[in-house]
Amino acid sequence: YVRVEFNTTGCYDIVELDLIVNPLPNATQPNYAQYTLCDYNGSIGFETFDLASQVAAVLLGQTGMSVTFYPSLTDAENDTNAINVSHPDLQYPNQIIYVQTLGIRITNSITGCYSISTMDIRVVPLPTPIPPTAPFTICDENQDGFSGFDLTSLTTDILQGAPYILTFHETLTDAQQGNTPIDTSVLYNNINPFVQILYVRA
Repeated sequence: YVRVEFNTTGCYDIVELDLIVNPLPNATQPNYAQYTLCDYNGSIGFETFDLASQVAAVLLGQTGMSVTFYPSLTDAENDTNAINVSHPDLQYPNQIIYVQTLGIRITNSITGCYSISTMDIRVVPLPTPIPPTAPFTICDENQDGFSGFDLTSLTTDILQGAPYILTFHETLTDAQQGNTPIDTSVLYNNINPFVQILYVRA
């Protein structure tokens, strides 16, 4: 209760005062601590990130909240230099090579209460497998242009000790999309006689 009194007359009135403590939005970082893209665009260490696609992961099912991204934690704390992700076509290119820590502000649209967290946007370098220096050749005992090839015998030379996962594909499109990898647990029988090109995805 609040008592308001005139200094000169002593007359007063009493009114109720509600004290309301609103909960902060939930900002559980481990659920969205990192947003990773492969380094495909040719500008080494830099990619363009669709931050709007991460809003649902940030909110964790909370409603009545707005999410704002910032280039740094300091910007989020000071509410400066906000990244505008309201336009569906807007993409954000990272400003720091390979890894940049963004600030995030989650705000309750009714109370104005907010929580601050961070999310790393990370550009991962592409694998660099070593292509064989010579064609994989075997003798054609039947003279028909077809035979079985042990593709696993190539992996050591291609990987050169790197921790990549290799898959072999019959077409470039399949290799690019990761579709229909060749089963290397058995010998691969070429489908084009005498000479055939295979593609390796690492």
